[in-house]
Amino acid sequence: MKLIKLSLILSVCMLFLGSITAFAEDLQLEVKKSQVEYSIHTATQFDTSRLKEIESLNKKLFDSIQKDKAQVMYDMSIPQAQQQGTELFEKFYTDYGKVIRENEISLVKNFYVKVKGETGSGSFTIPVKHTGNYQVTFPALYAETVISLYSFKHENNQFHITIVYGKTDGNWKLYAFRLGPYKLLDQNAIDLYKKAQVLEKKGHTVMALLWLSNIDAYLKPSPFATYPDEEKIMEYRKKLTKKIDDTHSFPIEMTSIESKPKIYTIGSVFVQKDLIPVIKYRSTLYEKSEAVLQKEAEAITGKIEDLFPGITVYQKNLLFQVFPPEGEDSEDKKSKAVYTEIK
Repeated sequence: MKLIKLSLILSVCMLFLGSITAFAEDLQLEVKKSQVEYSIHTATQFDTSRLKEIESLNKKLFDSIQKDKAQVMYDMSIPQAQQQGTELFEKFYTDYGKVIRENEISLVKNFYVKVKGETGSGSFTIPVKHTGNYQVTFPALYAETVISLYSFKHENNQFHITIVYGKTDGNWKLYAFRLGPYKLLDQNAIDLYKKAQVLEKKGHTVMALLWLSNIDAYLKPSPFATYPDEEKIMEYRKKLTKKIDDTHSFPIEMTSIESKPKIYTIGSVFVQKDLIPVIKYRSTLYEKSEAVLQKEAEAITGKIEDLFPGITVYQKNLLFQVFPPEGEDSEDKKSKAVYTEIK
């Protein structure tokens, strides 16, 4: 039996700079009700001095990450974040600095936003036409705000980095530095949604739902990001879930197999560039040899397409997590992994 370590290749990492970010999220709830008057300038509209100023800020920040100097980010940040102490920044550099250092970072776009009138309430929105896919909505805390979007690829994901500065007392201060997944295997949230729709039309509902299982993260490459179709996508996922629940009653006992394994749920894992379904089931053969479990998993593989159409169509393998029968769980009885080939 081939044993492998199951691990989801989905890394969602973030840095929320202090309690001020929670305050910002509260303001976001009022975004649709209270838009302030503002103007947006992109890089082509910047004067030379402003562009150099923004480039200098970002260079200083990324250089500090390359050199593992968390104190630099601390010094650049808003006072509310600094009140958290340097430990917050040191932890971020320890946890996520490496992935930034090891990958090539490229600029997507810089935005300079000028709020006209009173600040501290309301919000402004950078529309889809500027960002490409999602809009960025931000509380109007400052008369001048800079938002920089960067991108990098890591394993199966493309990440966006959102950097936000606000000008206070004539100086730019770092408000937020956020890493969030933007694309999975070169597909953004809208692409994954469309992929799921195509699969459902083919009658491959389980595979459609598996592709949408992690879409929450890709809908939020930034806490300030919103896809126009976000609500529609989440409703569609609920519809697929209900469709499967109405069609299948879990656990499913496979009575055509002598050991009568019971399938409890189906998940997924990414191996290289393939989404591999993970079948989680309970087996009366749990205590048997590896060869016996392998044979049982292969028997399930041969019949599972009848239960879940499409589940053996798009990849060459299935993964199984085998659990002991009900009532026999204990800390020393962990799941066993079995890997089968689709013939």
